[in-house]
Amino acid sequence: MRYIHIASTSLAILVNLTAAGSRESLRVDLNFSDCINCTIGMSAIASLPVGIPVVLYVVEANRGVIDTFLAQHEINRKRVTLRFVKENQTTSSTFTYTVNDKVVLNGPLKDFSGKVSVIVAIHEAQNVGTNSLNLQESLPVSNRLSYFTDGKMFIVTDYVTGKCFQLDIGANEPIDWTEIQIAPTLVAEMRDSLGIDPAMYEYVVPLLRNVGKFEPRFDAASFLDGSLFLSVKLVLPYVEATGDTALANYSVLLQLKGKDVIDFWFVNPEVYRKYEGHAFDAGDSFQVLGNGKVLLPLFKGKDDNAPSYLMAEASLDSGELRMLGFSSFRRPAYFDSLGYAHNFGQIRINSTFAFMRSYPALLDHRSGTAFNLKDAFESFYMDSLGYRIFPFHFLDWRGIDNDHAAVLLGHRLEVHHAIVNTTNGRVLFTELLNLKNADMASLQFNASKGMLALSKDRSAVLRIGAE
Repeated sequence: MRYIHIASTSLAILVNLTAAGSRESLRVDLNFSDCINCTIGMSAIASLPVGIPVVLYVVEANRGVIDTFLAQHEINRKRVTLRFVKENQTTSSTFTYTVNDKVVLNGPLKDFSGKVSVIVAIHEAQNVGTNSLNLQESLPVSNRLSYFTDGKMFIVTDYVTGKCFQLDIGANEPIDWTEIQIAPTLVAEMRDSLGIDPAMYEYVVPLLRNVGKFEPRFDAASFLDGSLFLSVKLVLPYVEATGDTALANYSVLLQLKGKDVIDFWFVNPEVYRKYEGHAFDAGDSFQVLGNGKVLLPLFKGKDDNAPSYLMAEASLDSGELRMLGFSSFRRPAYFDSLGYAHNFGQIRINSTFAFMRSYPALLDHRSGTAFNLKDAFESFYMDSLGYRIFPFHFLDWRGIDNDHAAVLLGHRLEVHHAIVNTTNGRVLFTELLNLKNADMASLQFNASKGMLALSKDRSAVLRIGAE
């Protein structure tokens, strides 16, 4: 077997529910002067969470047909509050969604169904429940962690030790954490695939052990069609043009099914390190796509005349690597003075967007454009709180629809759950998360709903948000 698990330990489930208290409501102004299709958005009201009050404003003359109208749209009469008025309040049927008396979304009623997913995301951000999954033994990790999840598996990698742990998160049953290790036979197979002389490798083993570079280091994880993909770095020897033996980092992508490694691919560092005559390094995440491609972030350690960021697309079949996206995106100069050079390299990717952990920008790798959200967040908090919040950084993000995303935004020891429009950079809503026991740096969105985090003492996994 090419892959092993060790150090398994079980978890027990405890429940601790909390909730926030923001006021939200949906107002619908029905104007029956519209055509029938202009009120078609009414049907989407039935899919709203029951905690969102819905108030319908209807002309008094239509009191006799409103019950039939609601039934035709499969809306329970008790689900809505009716307000009868003498005349139409709007020239057409409209909706207005407010939170704490502030308008968040509004528009023609015919477009309402396309806004439901955003409203649900905002509602869930305000109503947070927590299930605590207690570990019998704490995870042996540092505070330099990275987290990856598909909603079923929770992968933790430790920058300090290079270790990797997998937590299989079940719904209603105890779960285990396991440390992932690569069998020595697989490491030997990887070396052989590169044509590395075994004698040359054995010669450098004492040096590798002495400097803590002997064991493979796990960097990141990605998920696709039931497979787990892991990014691993190996330090291996090679012969320079001068004939001298030198050491280099080799990045490897492993594909796992269950406990077995079924394939691996090396990413040739020379391809991207010499791009346009400038040196780039691979970032700390990647995204496997469904077409045999993988996306890799590349970053520069210093700010000069070269681009600060690139994106590479690699073919898993041929190993070819090509550059795409962000060729003109440069790091703000003040990051050098703030000492953020290393953190600027921390970028996370999914199939649509990437974002930097230490700078509030979304990068659309489909079009190669960047959305700088710094000004939008600063304006939002200035209007809402009366003061600026900066610096801040992204912890994670989740796409809601083609135009909106949920963002976990860190500011000092606080974490805000924000909903943003990715087409215009507008911030629609934020909620300060009150999670006293959570390690905020570990907070991640859990697939399509809720969040996951480790407790501060690494003794529990917290499943946060609506189930």
